[in-house]
Amino acid sequence: MAKKNSFFGRFRIVIRRSPLLLKCAVLAALVVSVAALTVIRVNIQQAKAQTEAARVQAAQTERENQKLDTLIQQKDTVEGSKNIAKEKLGLVDQDTTFYHIVENQD
Repeated sequence: MAKKNSFFGRFRIVIRRSPLLLKCAVLAALVVSVAALTVIRVNIQQAKAQTEAARVQAAQTERENQKLDTLIQQKDTVEGSKNIAKEKLGLVDQDTTFYHIVENQD
């Protein structure tokens, strides 16, 4: 094994060949690190996708809540009560003429 001596001020650097076992250990550590970073990257991408899906669902829920709030506010008015009676119960105003068309069942 060749040794080279270099002097930098008061420090001496000795360069020599590293053992094969050390090289294999460093290579193994590098491979494990790359694999771990890849797994972490995949986990981050999955978390971002889940976060975006949760944001979309939250926005949909917010819109639905606003619609329900509007319906709740309208139910206490006369017009709101009429709308509920028409849509949910199938009732009509007193002044309304209602035609019920029945298909011929011959």
